[in-house]
Amino acid sequence: MRHLIAIILCIASVLYYSSVNAQKIKDKKKITIGMIGKMDQNPVFVASHTGALLAAKELSQKYGVEVEIKW
Repeated sequence: MRHLIAIILCIASVLYYSSVNAQKIKDKKKITIGMIGKMDQNPVFVASHTGALLAAKELSQKYGVEVEIKW
């Protein structure tokens, strides 16, 4: 009988912690934006990359969502 109670408690704790972790993952939002520049040293692409990084930082602060720019 003790073993059955211990097994039930283990299963209940695993289910509880998995639901708590699922909620934490669901609450954290992340947006990833990919940029493909034709040339790394071209001033137009460097400026667009810099602007995208600044915009991502502003949007992250404004909406509370992590915005990532991948170059």
